[in-house]
Amino acid sequence: MRHPRTQYISSTILSVLLHLILFSTVAATLKMCTGPVAISTPTDIPPENIEAKIVSQQEVNQYYERKQAKALAEEQALQLEKEKRARAARLAAEKKRVELLRQKKLEEEKKKQAEKARLERERLKKEKQQQAELRQQEEKKRLAEQRQLAKQQRRAEEKRLAEEQRKLAEQQKRAEEKRLAEEQRKLAEQQKRAEEKRLAEEQRRLAEQKRLEAEQLKMRKQQIARWERQYKSMIRNSVERHWKKPPASVKGGECVLKLRQQENGTIVDLNLISCRGDKLFVRSVEEAVWKANPLPVAPAAEVFDAEIEFTFRREY
Repeated sequence: MRHPRTQYISSTILSVLLHLILFSTVAATLKMCTGPVAISTPTDIPPENIEAKIVSQQEVNQYYERKQAKALAEEQALQLEKEKRARAARLAAEKKRVELLRQKKLEEEKKKQAEKARLERERLKKEKQQQAELRQQEEKKRLAEQRQLAKQQRRAEEKRLAEEQRKLAEQQKRAEEKRLAEEQRKLAEQQKRAEEKRLAEEQRRLAEQKRLEAEQLKMRKQQIARWERQYKSMIRNSVERHWKKPPASVKGGECVLKLRQQENGTIVDLNLISCRGDKLFVRSVEEAVWKANPLPVAPAAEVFDAEIEFTFRREY
């Protein structure tokens, strides 16, 4: 692809050559004419306003040379402007590249600092763990030494007591010692058997009690579930029994109401959460709830709910 400047210069040179050939032909023709040249003028223009001027070939050439120089100067100015813009673009790109390199370097430096900090934290953590393990080992060693010392002292005390008891036993009558020992053995065996029997009976009784309690709890849960279903059905039937559905101007309708009640079924508050329907439908829903006041009493305290939501739908 040819450069625009080269294409422009070639076109200018070709134009200049064509004009030179044209002017040469005109000049040769003028030289061949020997007589005066008559110039016809319109009748409406006065003769004194017509001015004739003879242009030489040199002036023509100078005119086109000035025109070519002007075009060339404009082309050069345009090229300089393009080069200036390109240089500015290169400088901006270089500045951006340098900034990106600087940011990349900063990010790498931050990563290095973060890695260094992480390694330092790990080193400190490892040192703390080692110190904690060392303290634990020292504490274990100290406790072991204390236990060993206590064991030695206990053995020495037991040996001393045993020696004293042996000496005391030798002073007493052997017959009495034998009788007492036999009675103690029999009593210990009886007590042991009685205690084992009591513990076995106690464990059996506790197991039976747990079984009965589990069955009672299961039955209680089932009863509460039946009461809940019964209670909800009673409330819904009571409200729907007082609901007089108005004739609908628009098919469909749905309202969600939330009410608060006391334990005796008295309604203390009624809020309209959302509603889709005409005013008659909304009014009929609210009136149905208030007409059902007080609501049926809960069969048990476990199934009572102070806040209840109702959804009314009109399907026709």
